[in-house]
Amino acid sequence: FLISSNQKKYLFCEDFNYNENIGKISSFQIYKNGLRKYANVLKNKKHLSFPFIFKYKKKILMCPESGSYNDIRIYESTNFPNRWKFKKTIIKGINAADNIIFYKKKYWWLITSINLNTNSNFQNYIMIFYSKNIFSKNWIEHSMNPIFCQKENARNAGFLVDKKLLFRISQNIKNNFYGSYIKINKILRLNKDNYKEKKFTKFDTDLKFLKRNNLIGIHHLNMSNGTFVFDAYRKNKL
Repeated sequence: FLISSNQKKYLFCEDFNYNENIGKISSFQIYKNGLRKYANVLKNKKHLSFPFIFKYKKKILMCPESGSYNDIRIYESTNFPNRWKFKKTIIKGINAADNIIFYKKKYWWLITSINLNTNSNFQNYIMIFYSKNIFSKNWIEHSMNPIFCQKENARNAGFLVDKKLLFRISQNIKNNFYGSYIKINKILRLNKDNYKEKKFTKFDTDLKFLKRNNLIGIHHLNMSNGTFVFDAYRKNKL
């Protein structure tokens, strides 16, 4: 995920440790000719990933995937970008992945992916919660939950904002291959009683750029101030 602070651009990502078998969060400052890495800016004893980062008033917050803790939580930056503190658990007792949080029409909205099928390794239900207070412990379930259930479009893969337009990015799993392609879905309607989205475009390994670089899979996309970032697989490596 990308974020700008003090006229500088930063990238936050999962930094997976294969020896410990857990993900940690690292950051990179983006320069014209390279990157500066801040390793393990957020690490716990259990797995963290999908560092959804956003601004609230004058604070920079992060809502990483913390499904291994069976909750959804928020961290606050104390010395950006490399120091963070635990701020609040907003939902407990939930096996959630790839959380997206944003503010619209006087409410904070949380879109997350839930695994309700014990025989599946993938989070295949989309759930929405909302609250007037970002740090509330009582987020309200959307009346349509689960919004939908389909392995090919349920798991979040990023979020784009273009002026007043909102786009939810979704991962798509084809033949059980993680990262087959992603969809950009335009959010058409969002309120306490209704949610509707429509496919805007598809981004997959048929694109010439990906083929030219021998990339065989993709499962995330994000944008900030005109800069795009995505991850991809090359020969079974991320």
